[in-house]
Amino acid sequence: QRLASLYPGSPEALDAAGRVEHYAGNFSRAVRTFGQAVQSLRTAPRPPLAHARVLAMAGRAHQDNGRSDLAMPQYEEAARLCPRCAEPHYRMGLVHDENQRSGDAIASLRRAKSLDPKMKEVYYDLGSVLERASRISEAAAAYRTYLSLNPPKELADAAKEALDNLGQ
Repeated sequence: QRLASLYPGSPEALDAAGRVEHYAGNFSRAVRTFGQAVQSLRTAPRPPLAHARVLAMAGRAHQDNGRSDLAMPQYEEAARLCPRCAEPHYRMGLVHDENQRSGDAIASLRRAKSLDPKMKEVYYDLGSVLERASRISEAAAAYRTYLSLNPPKELADAAKEALDNLGQ
């Protein structure tokens, strides 16, 4: 709120306000606020990384609001602006998975993994997609890597259960 009062309408203030709405679960309001942030970037350009982060959060708000169709263009533009950023590729993988496009999901998740090998969540989601694609040994390897990165306990338990279900 302080940032918004100091710099009203700036991409940074709108991004911060959108994040507050998103983390509070107000996805519709987050979508509107991130939309304003994206619009403000047209008249107040920022470095590609900053622009890509706003686009990725705008896509995430759309996706969490049940509109993956609106999220994907945001992620694609973020990946174009910042080709070395893992987050847009990770999020594209989740959208592909939602749309039952396992090949595209695996490719996007692997790209995210290659860009940020310490991004924990990508391994769990990659394992899940690989498991559903009946690629058992690859799924098990992804879950094991996930566990080696010390995830939160409840998520670690889910990965252990997945490994048990795979007979691994």
